[in-house]
Amino acid sequence: MVTQQVEYQGLRDEIERSLFWVRMEVRARAATPLRLEPFNGSLFRSIVGHRLLGRMCLEPARATCTDCPLAPSCPFPPLMETRSWRPATGRRDPPPPGVVLQPPMGLPARVEPGTRLEFAVVLIGRRADVATQTAVQRALWALEEPDGLGDDRGGIRIEEIEAIPLGGRPDISPTAARVVCSLATPTSLKRGRERLRALTAPALLDGARRRLSELARFHGHSPLELPADSSFGPPPEMADGAFEWVNYPRYSRNQGKWMPLEGMVGRFSLVGPLGAWAAVIEATAALNLGGKPLFGFGRLRLDGLE
Repeated sequence: MVTQQVEYQGLRDEIERSLFWVRMEVRARAATPLRLEPFNGSLFRSIVGHRLLGRMCLEPARATCTDCPLAPSCPFPPLMETRSWRPATGRRDPPPPGVVLQPPMGLPARVEPGTRLEFAVVLIGRRADVATQTAVQRALWALEEPDGLGDDRGGIRIEEIEAIPLGGRPDISPTAARVVCSLATPTSLKRGRERLRALTAPALLDGARRRLSELARFHGHSPLELPADSSFGPPPEMADGAFEWVNYPRYSRNQGKWMPLEGMVGRFSLVGPLGAWAAVIEATAALNLGGKPLFGFGRLRLDGLE
């Protein structure tokens, strides 16, 4: 038990040193009736990205970041347009973004005035510098403007924006016998080229390990090598898994058509003890799992410990 605690704390500290993140939590209320979607990931990616671009871009006349000569040094592409920011890695796929958007959840299609809304923007590693935090805060305050949520959607009144270092990270005992979790938003994970429609413990742990390692590679303060084997001790098993496939299509103006926005959601338990894997699950709960973090995908929520 002592060994488990030491290994867990050592890995937790290593993740913190590399990926030290700042969670910008927004607490707001509807100022007018709001018209929202069943899942607001696409909406919030659009409005936050647009407001942030307006505060960072030095070449606003350009239609995209792709051919901009300033893209390699601009702070915007590592956050929202990593297709235009490709460090010399030799890889074809764009790097993961250095930010996670966590849109409001559990709201009806029509939100009445006075209803509370909470959402967050998480800046990761080197993207959590003071200048970027300031730009993000200004972009978020701009959501109070009449068209802040887009045409005909209504307005909000922001009560508070709080910058929380390492915010959203739960505390999981490495000796916990059972951890109850949910995939609270659509989650996109692959095994090879095949997208998973149900989660397994190996897929969860491997997906979490790879995501944290990739974030450290492109945005971290130091390397973070999380081994693929069982160097952390025996991995936990999964029990009581129940998953479903959901799709929230979005309209792409660039492509002129509706695009699928789909993934798995569900609930499961990890049967432990988790040992050092607890530190990986903690960080994943704060930084999301799998692809499309700019759409709020992969929100891993901890519902209980035993």
